[in-house]
Amino acid sequence: MRSNLLPFSFLLWYRALPLVFFLFTRAYLGFVIAPPWADPVKNPCSGTSWQLVYWPPTRKCFKIFSQGPCPDTQELGYDPDEEVAVCRCPQELPLHWKPTDRCYSRFSRGPCQVNQYLDFTDAKENPVCQASERCEPGMIFWPPDHTCHQLYTQGPCHKGDLLIVNPVTTEPYCGCDSVLLKQYYHPLLRLCYEQMTRGPCEDGLLFMYNHTSDSTQCTCSEDLPNYSEELGQCFEIGKKGPCGNGQLFVYNAELSRSMCQCKDKYVYWEKTNSCYREYTPGPCLDSQFIIRTKEGKGACSENPCDQTDLFFPSPGSEHRGKCHKVGNRGPCPKGELVIFEAYSGKSFRGSCGCSPGYNQNYWPEDQRCYEWYSQGPCDDAFVFRYNRETRQTECVCDSNAGFVFWNETNGCYRPYTQGPCPDNSWLIPAGESEEIYCECRDGYHFQANDYTCKPLPVIKVSGHRFESLWSNVAEYVERSRKDVVAKKKSEKTRRTRPRLATRVPAGGGTPGTSL
Repeated sequence: MRSNLLPFSFLLWYRALPLVFFLFTRAYLGFVIAPPWADPVKNPCSGTSWQLVYWPPTRKCFKIFSQGPCPDTQELGYDPDEEVAVCRCPQELPLHWKPTDRCYSRFSRGPCQVNQYLDFTDAKENPVCQASERCEPGMIFWPPDHTCHQLYTQGPCHKGDLLIVNPVTTEPYCGCDSVLLKQYYHPLLRLCYEQMTRGPCEDGLLFMYNHTSDSTQCTCSEDLPNYSEELGQCFEIGKKGPCGNGQLFVYNAELSRSMCQCKDKYVYWEKTNSCYREYTPGPCLDSQFIIRTKEGKGACSENPCDQTDLFFPSPGSEHRGKCHKVGNRGPCPKGELVIFEAYSGKSFRGSCGCSPGYNQNYWPEDQRCYEWYSQGPCDDAFVFRYNRETRQTECVCDSNAGFVFWNETNGCYRPYTQGPCPDNSWLIPAGESEEIYCECRDGYHFQANDYTCKPLPVIKVSGHRFESLWSNVAEYVERSRKDVVAKKKSEKTRRTRPRLATRVPAGGGTPGTSL
């Protein structure tokens, strides 16, 4: 009879599999790469622990990333290039001030005067003290975003913190102090919130301070301007609250009541009880945008612009305007170009602006943007363009207008003008070739020793009635003789006039060189 029982040895091996897998996994997960300072030859302390580094001045071991033997505010690190322990600024205090040999955080006052803060320079080398901007009373300057914010509001802080000032250093910081901010403090959550905001409260209630009980609470009252008569609840002024899309909950002083109102540059659409950004498709067709009628309501209007253009409304007329191509100057002031307006959705309305992000039109020297093949920031006879090979904007000769580049002067000149040539000469193009050179005018010949054009000698036939004719013949003979001599001296030389430079190819190629 055949047995269905497995051998006992197989059962033992099968039961041991989880243990083998566990040990193998633990060994695999426990693999650690040694840090650079784990070499006992270069760091004798690593033989005891990888967390220790050797400090030669005291011949002692210290824990890495601790203060150790370093000055206050610094930590003990390791330089992998020099292979030695060093004192350095920690990540949370990256600015090292050499006069005090201390480390400070970015945007802190540090060693600076009142109304100054410490930060890197543009080159991110040595830190410098920079002046804070002056703000209105009740406001404080926040260096990280270079903006003035209202005190005791969330401002640039995380939820649960408010913007306050250190009374000792006069520095602004985000925090929540149960004593200093008692009227904003929520004891259960140990967080701070602005008054008359929802804060930690349920929808329809506001976070407020009760002077009678000397405590904060969530409440709503009909006497508050935040009260909604329709819902019997309170909402934060200037926020969406109970309103529809594109609307804000505001207080109307004339009506002495709160209500929903469209945001700035938004228009009301009755069918959906919502507001939409002007000159966006909104509830209209994709080829249309919504505009504001004389009655203040929304209406759909056909977009007259091509896909590469944006619409600029005419003053006093919402549906009339002009289309301008993106990237052109259009109606914008010098240094700005037609761009999309600042809106997160799809908008057909154009705006004017410039930033380094528009790298194909941006000129770093004056931090402005210019249209291609316009003069832009360039000198006369040059045009502005983007070089796709160097990926930089540049100024090149306007060859379309007939100008040519002369490399000795880095200038652009028109042919048949003196340009960079000596007196009594002019620029001459060499037929259909791309060469350009200086040639002495009629009645002058070139003197190579002083690089000038001198008058030709005239043979005088005094008193003869053909005196003027003979003078012209003499000039012709003299020039012909020089041509013959020049041809014999060199096969390369075709004329007595010197070839001084070659013309640049159209579009700004390699400049010519003097011969």
